[in-house]
Amino acid sequence: MSERFEKAYISVSEFVSSWEKEIYELNNLDYFTFLLINYLGYKIEHDFFNTEENSPYLRIDPEEIATLSFNIGDCFESFLENNCFGDCTLSCPTKLDEKVDPNQTELEQTHLNIIQIINGTDLSKKQFLLTDILNYVVLDTIFDFYNYEIGLDLDDADIGLMQFADFITMILEKFIELRGKAFLVSPKEPASDLFENIIAESENDWDDIPPATYEESEEKEEWKYGNLSVANVVQDYLTQSKYLDQVSEQILEYFKSYTDEYAGILQIDDFSKEDLEEFFLFWLLREISLEKEITSEQVRKTFENFFIWLELGRGIDLKSLYEEFVSSSFESFDKTLATIRLYFENNSVINGILEANIPDDQIVEGFFQVERVTRSGFLRLRDIHFRQTYLNVKINLSGPIQLENTILYASIKHTTYGWRVISLEYIFPIKAKPYLH
Repeated sequence: MSERFEKAYISVSEFVSSWEKEIYELNNLDYFTFLLINYLGYKIEHDFFNTEENSPYLRIDPEEIATLSFNIGDCFESFLENNCFGDCTLSCPTKLDEKVDPNQTELEQTHLNIIQIINGTDLSKKQFLLTDILNYVVLDTIFDFYNYEIGLDLDDADIGLMQFADFITMILEKFIELRGKAFLVSPKEPASDLFENIIAESENDWDDIPPATYEESEEKEEWKYGNLSVANVVQDYLTQSKYLDQVSEQILEYFKSYTDEYAGILQIDDFSKEDLEEFFLFWLLREISLEKEITSEQVRKTFENFFIWLELGRGIDLKSLYEEFVSSSFESFDKTLATIRLYFENNSVINGILEANIPDDQIVEGFFQVERVTRSGFLRLRDIHFRQTYLNVKINLSGPIQLENTILYASIKHTTYGWRVISLEYIFPIKAKPYLH
């Protein structure tokens, strides 16, 4: 994910200092929390406080949003450390879709039975986890924040406060689903390299940007939701372009989903070269990998026409950035899409997922760069986040599939005969590496 907007709330150096750890002591859970704080801050400012309808008396400025987001992140990490990654064996954050067994001994003193009576149904671990997060993380934190830091005399039955708590819990749920697999499966693994990379690559750029005042952010918000908002621009294009087919409309819907649900880009003219790369090489590849009716050529033509219209109709020049992307990277997009579709023509997605979900200490999940393919078809894989190398990894291949210099989102398992790929969900080109988290 492009983290341009996330860094407006807390920088890496501020986070490390606040956490009172040396950088070599920071782990995956810390990195997850750092990303969460910034993601939550952005969503609160731009999604919850973007209209007057959402409890205007709760409105706070960006600096206070940063404080609230930090407090929630701090409380959430403590909750995970002391509960989910402590003595509890449920592993809810990484097994959200599994059902909770109410007969488990460790649940006897919880509120689970009460919730079941109210809901009248079995609970998934997601429901169980979110109920705890709402009660023991979100409500406690925002109640203390507004009463003691903002000075509002609110009680825990305040309707606006409850709506805000529900919103924050929903954002936490979404973030766990987006980033949980990458970092919460092994929360105590060192993450100093990840922090150091962000410090080296981008922190200085953001330190040079003065913080906006609350009045400035309000004016900018109104502009963002004007004629240049992504949703409005795409809708205008769909309305005016009478000859668009259903496939092109679906492709543009993926574009809207990326901006709204993932990257948090509200204005079409905020798009950068990095955003285009992330959209095509990560988001779109992932979304259309199994949709055979969407071809690479249709994707290229759809955006070519859209960006031409955008330049003529809105005066926004993304066409030059797009042409640069097509020239340098579209071939990678095309080849990777063909590769993953060819792979799944001869391999079952369901069987791999089922096998990957069998509890086994020897299963490793992550993003693996294919550094080499031997003549006999074995892979040399390198985990792009944890830098671990796996030699002679077996994979079932049929047909002329070229995997060298691609990145696999996969699960590998150690067997009597060595490592083998048991579940392959996505294939990405090597140029997508900066955007895989």
